[in-house]
Amino acid sequence: MNIIGKLLLCMAMLFAPSTFAEESQLSPEQEQYIIEMQQIWDSLDRKSGEIELQNGIAKLTVPDSFYYLDAIDTEKVLVEVWGNPRARV
Repeated sequence: MNIIGKLLLCMAMLFAPSTFAEESQLSPEQEQYIIEMQQIWDSLDRKSGEIELQNGIAKLTVPDSFYYLDAIDTEKVLVEVWGNPRARV
């Protein structure tokens, strides 16, 4: 599955995780992919509100409609979800 397909599948899973899996005929590979992406999603420490960056260099105000990911979670998204090589992150 190419990166666009993965991204579209991941977005569909995030917006309708229960109905998507129940109403579609998914291959075992697609079902496994959804499970893996849900595990990654659940593992992310999504932050909103006032966030102080490492070493106190700045504070961000992130509205509830967005979220901030720290460096570790950002790498998970870039490498595990989007498929970027780890060396380029």
